[in-house]
Amino acid sequence: MIQEQRPFPNRVVIENTTACNAHCTICPREKLKRKIEFMDLKTFQKILDDCVQAGAKKLSLHNFGEPLLDRYLPDKIRYAKSKGIEETYIVTNASLLGRELSEKLIDAGLDKIKISFYGIDREEYEKVHLGLDYEKTIKNICELLELKKRLKSKSPEVILRYIGSVSNFLRFYRQWSKYRGLCKVITGRLHNYTTGRNYNPISRVKRPNFLKSCRYVKKSVVYILVNGEVVPCCYDFNGVLLMGNAFKQNIKDIWNGEPFRDFRLAHKNHQFEKYPLCANCDKLNYILI
Repeated sequence: MIQEQRPFPNRVVIENTTACNAHCTICPREKLKRKIEFMDLKTFQKILDDCVQAGAKKLSLHNFGEPLLDRYLPDKIRYAKSKGIEETYIVTNASLLGRELSEKLIDAGLDKIKISFYGIDREEYEKVHLGLDYEKTIKNICELLELKKRLKSKSPEVILRYIGSVSNFLRFYRQWSKYRGLCKVITGRLHNYTTGRNYNPISRVKRPNFLKSCRYVKKSVVYILVNGEVVPCCYDFNGVLLMGNAFKQNIKDIWNGEPFRDFRLAHKNHQFEKYPLCANCDKLNYILI
């Protein structure tokens, strides 16, 4: 059978660091085996140029670390915008945001920021976000929103993401209602990070094969880890499903290279057992009951 080739993805994710200033209970950082490091500016520029040449239009500058720890983050965003990237996006805990950094990110051209904020009060927040300060993070978010308002800036789009009970989410939503129009408040459910957590046991009801599909494979996204290794999924936090290395190979060649094509073909044919991380992924194989 001829293996499937695809046009290069519209979005790429470049992991700028594996470092984090928190130890959130929902995140399996204690199982991270990869080196704690940062992608330097020159390396980022080279990788980004390769992705733009391949056809990328959207850039996410985060993955399994806190992107705001990267002192070159505004420079990387500015460079991406200068190369024609239409959307720059980060996911952060916002604990390091502050007024000065907010100004730099807006000036650099950050288009979208999602803030992981799991808590309706100090007790709940600090129970989940170990090492972070509730009041400081609240202040940082409010300063960003006030800055957007003062500058009459539509960017960045700000998304606050809460995970918890529905009743608590409604309280959380009301807490931020005064900033309606300046930010979007959403909720979600916990996931396993494949082998990282066990929030959704794989013993629950299986989906039949015809219902199985992976949105990450469907969406076509390339994930470039801080050391250049390319993986097909953000939940592969230890870089197990290696498709190639962007420091050594052309990213477009990796995208349509044999490892990636075999991976997509296996998903198309529901042969998930070839990839144990996928076979045991609660996002793919199981539904809540």
